[in-house]
Amino acid sequence: MSRKQAINSRLQRAAAVANAGFSVGTQITLSTAYLFVSYPKAWADKYNTDNYVMRDPTVIWSFTNEGTLRWSEIPDDGNHAIFEGAASHGLKYGCVCSVANGRARSIGGYARSDREFTESEMAELLEITQDLHDLTSVDPKAHPAEVAEIKQLMAEYQGR
Repeated sequence: MSRKQAINSRLQRAAAVANAGFSVGTQITLSTAYLFVSYPKAWADKYNTDNYVMRDPTVIWSFTNEGTLRWSEIPDDGNHAIFEGAASHGLKYGCVCSVANGRARSIGGYARSDREFTESEMAELLEITQDLHDLTSVDPKAHPAEVAEIKQLMAEYQGR
């Protein structure tokens, strides 16, 4: 199985668990190397236009923690209106997964429309996030074709 196929397989597994979509940024250092988004396009556009990433409680939590946390368990820091906006687009329940090794971090935000994630679902999503982190750890100079394939797949997942 190629790297691209392995990544796509993990993204499809994530989509099966997170029925309202996901946003996974991998290999984050000073910027995000890869971003896979299956949230509704209207929500992804609003999130980007309003620059929510700078005050998103899930992103803030993810840069100081590793593991998983339900959106409903994140302390209210005054920015929970982002969750209300997400809910208005069908993303009513969610969890965040954060993994790190070396100098890079990967963060996955996953959503459901019908109920909270179970502990086993969050464990599976954390494993998927870790797999995506590992699979996207590619030296662009040594493997330019693989990087191009990952970027092509990334483009296919931009706000479906």
